Order: sequence, then C-alpha cells, then structure tokens
Amino acid sequence: MAHDTGDVAIAYGLLSYVGALSGSIDCDLTGSTVSSDKPIAVFSGHERAGIVDSLEFVYPNHPNVSRDQMTEQMPAQENWGKQFVIVASEQDSYKKRPASGDIIRVIAAYDSTVVLVGGNQIAKLDKGSYTQFPVTNLAYIETSQPALVVKYLRTALSDADSPGDPDLTVVPPLENMSTFYSLPTVADGVNF
Repeated sequence: MAHDTGDVAIAYGLLSYVGALSGSIDCDLTGSTVSSDKPIAVFSGHERAGIVDSLEFVYPNHPNVSRDQMTEQMPAQENWGKQFVIVASEQDSYKKRPASGDIIRVIAAYDSTVVLVGGNQIAKLDKGSYTQFPVTNLAYIETSQPALVVKYLRTALSDADSPGDPDLTVVPPLENMSTFYSLPTVADGVNF
C-alpha cells in the first residue's frame, strides 16, 4: 500500500481501516497522511508487534519473543510540537528488557525539519519521514518545525521467562503542557 492515495467516504459513526499488505516486509505506515473535511479520530498501531523491527518477522532461528497489540490515538498535526522531554523506562523487575533503552521515533510534519537531541543535530527530515534512536536515561529533543514523537518500549529478550510486552506511547510536546494544574481531592471517609 506504500505510496497509494485515495478517497474514502465514511458515514457518521462508522469507521474505516487502512493497513499494510499482509506478509509485506515493510509494513510500516509511518508518515502516512490522513485528512478529512469533518472531525475524525485516527488510531495507529500494530496488531502483534515486536520491538525492535528485527524481532518482527518469523524466519528460521527466529527468537521467541513477546509480542502485543499497540494502539494510540494520533494527535492532529496542529497539536504536534517542537520541544520534548523523554524519560526512559526503567528496567523490568526480571531484568529481561534490553539494556539499550527505549526506541524514540521523531516524525516530521514539514520538509527540512532539523532534529536535535541534547543540542546535537542527529537528522534533517522531509515531510512524513522519521529518525529513530535509543534512549537509556533522559533526552531533550528539539525540532526546527512541528514533529510527532513516539516512544516504544522494547520487547523482552528472547530468553525471557517473564512478561515483557512492547508498548507505544505518544510523547506530548512541552508546548502543550501547562504550568499550573488543579487536582480535586476527596474528603476523608468518602468512598467512590
């Protein structure tokens, strides 16, 4: 389905599914564009993912790894940002996740988007393209133009006898954060 375009009419309350060709080696739709003349919600993910990509496909001597469905609602492009803080996931209690950290993917909304990590340029991206890299601790990401940043929790190592499913999380940009939050509290003795 790469590079295909088309129009789909969707009646109110219904949905449409777009997916990569089954069995395709490159079944990644990262960078795809969805537009609508009415409000819609777009969800992205994978039905049975293994993170990193090399764990994804079955082949001889393929490691037996944990896989899971990953789904996230994608923010509208006007909610993408230019400043992000990443806090890497801690090692699981079984110590079975790879020590090489989470995978961060930065996806460009516009051509010539410069990506900086910790003040160092790591990529210059065109619209719809991405760069990805591991993060083992903290990372400050800046982009010259709005981008979408997602964080993947890696699959547990192939010899794991413990849980270790992958995960997908959209990282909110700092521009969308507030400096003040109000949290309601419940009086003592009140159950809900």
